[in-house]
Amino acid sequence: MASMTTACSGDADPGEQPDPSQSSIPANAGEAPLELEADGLPLDFPRETVSIVDGDVVSVSEPNGDSDAYTLVVTVDAAPADAVMQAVNLLEEDGWVSRTELSGEPPVPQVLTLADADADRVIITNAAQDGTTNVTYSVMVTD
Repeated sequence: MASMTTACSGDADPGEQPDPSQSSIPANAGEAPLELEADGLPLDFPRETVSIVDGDVVSVSEPNGDSDAYTLVVTVDAAPADAVMQAVNLLEEDGWVSRTELSGEPPVPQVLTLADADADRVIITNAAQDGTTNVTYSVMVTD
C-alpha cells in the first residue's frame, strides 16, 4: 500500500520565507473588535428608529463588506409568539410597517419596512430553547 504525506505549509521549500500575501490568516483578523454600548448594541446602531425587545443581547454583528445589515440575537424570557409580537409592536410604534402576518407557532419570520423607505427593513426570526426565545433581528437602515 502506498503512503502519501502532505505538509501543512503547502509546496513551499522549508528554507524559503513565506509570502505574506499568501497568508492563511483571515483578512479581518487584524480588525478592531466591535465596540458595544452598555445595552450590548453597537455604538452606531440606529436606536432612534429601531427599538429592540427587552432581553439579553447574546450576539451582534454590524454591516461589513459581506452584509449591509446589523444582526442581533436577543434572548427573551417569553414564548416565541409573545416575544415576536412584542418585537413587532415596538417597531410599529417606531413607524415601521409589517409586510407579513404574525401567524404560526412558532411565528413565521416577520418583515417590516419604514413607511417612507422600502430599502430600510427589519427581518425578525425566532427560535425557542429551554423556556426562552432567541429573537434575531436583521436590520438594514440607510441614512
